Amino acid sequence: MLVGCEGFLDERPDKSIVVPGSIDDLNLMLDNSEVLNFVPSLGVFSSDDIYFPIEAYNSLTNAVERNAYTWQPEIYEGEFPGDWRSCYQIVYFANVVLEKALEFLENEPDNAEIKEIVASAKFFRGLGHYNAVSIFAGQYDPADVEELGIPLKLSQNVLERPVRSTLGESYEQILMDLEDAVSDLPDFSAIKTRPSKYAVYGLLSRIYHSMGNYEMSRFYADSVLTGPYSLMDYNMFNSSILYPFERYNSEVVFHASLVHSATFSRVTTLVDSAMLNKYEDGDLRKSLYFIDRPTGKSFRGQYSGMFRWFGGIALDEMYLNYAEASIRLGQVEEGIEALNELLDHRYMAGTFESYTTESIDDPMSLVVAERRKSLIHRGVNWLDLKRLNREGIYGRVLRRIVDGVEYELLPDDPRYVFPLPMEEVILNNMEQNPR
Repeated sequence: MLVGCEGFLDERPDKSIVVPGSIDDLNLMLDNSEVLNFVPSLGVFSSDDIYFPIEAYNSLTNAVERNAYTWQPEIYEGEFPGDWRSCYQIVYFANVVLEKALEFLENEPDNAEIKEIVASAKFFRGLGHYNAVSIFAGQYDPADVEELGIPLKLSQNVLERPVRSTLGESYEQILMDLEDAVSDLPDFSAIKTRPSKYAVYGLLSRIYHSMGNYEMSRFYADSVLTGPYSLMDYNMFNSSILYPFERYNSEVVFHASLVHSATFSRVTTLVDSAMLNKYEDGDLRKSLYFIDRPTGKSFRGQYSGMFRWFGGIALDEMYLNYAEASIRLGQVEEGIEALNELLDHRYMAGTFESYTTESIDDPMSLVVAERRKSLIHRGVNWLDLKRLNREGIYGRVLRRIVDGVEYELLPDDPRYVFPLPMEEVILNNMEQNPR
């Protein structure tokens, strides 16, 4: 992707892109799910979602993945990170569509189809920028909004030299794009790779939750819970099928995949036994999410019906956002009720005993644990690690032993922020993240 002396932000990401000339062209660009419908995967490699036995680790050919797994200060070794490319390719596509759609809208200001295209482009630009800030910037804290954020690309003009915005400016732009998009999007989209009002609400809930704004997270999660989606009863699924869950199932609000890596599909890419032991008897997530491999168990419970790992917005995440936010805001019974509703659909019929305020001493610990178990391998664990570590109470130290060497990642360690590609730092005179 990098040619001559250009960085990714300074060139057209796909040289084959033709400038759109019609509304149909714009719709075709927005339906390019192979570009637009992705979320970062680097956080999965650095989180405790994933485990490599030494033979599997030694066989990793991708330096970025290998170094992310052991939290090395320098992880790229000359390779260009796919997550960065994906984030700003999404933003570029969105800007191309947005600028042309706004031109059309000048001549047809009441055209509902063009207004929806504008709204969809803003949704995807917000998604692309949020993907970037979640990986390449620090944890949001209202007391540290002047910390380094990300380059905000608000135009397709590659001659404009990008600069790093502050963390506060980055989130302000992301939220503004998404909030602007709501009014002109359909309530629901039967094609779940396309934006809808509910998709915006779900993404806003995820973003506000990651920011620690639990009142807004709860509000938007509740907005999704009133929508035309339903929890799946895990008793209805066959664990002998390689991928038990259908793509676009009844829980999926907006479909997106993690930026793909061939490593995800390897039989040697495992889940640590300590994580597996967190699932109780009767918990169907253990049999549906994981499959036996020669050296352990690997994950296969993605809501994609295929090898790609799901990273989109789904109803279970909204239940968990609502439950945690309710508990934090003092509405404990409502939070436990939401958690019970979710878990009743996850356990073998007749085995789940509902929680009550009297039966649990620490509702927060319970909901944090359930987030770990339900949202594994979606990229959400990385967001939770950054958020909970900053808050201090429910953070945790990550440790790995690789070939006899112990590696450790402490809460709020600067290695929770991935470095910018050196090409962008040098060519655009950007400040690099400390690591």
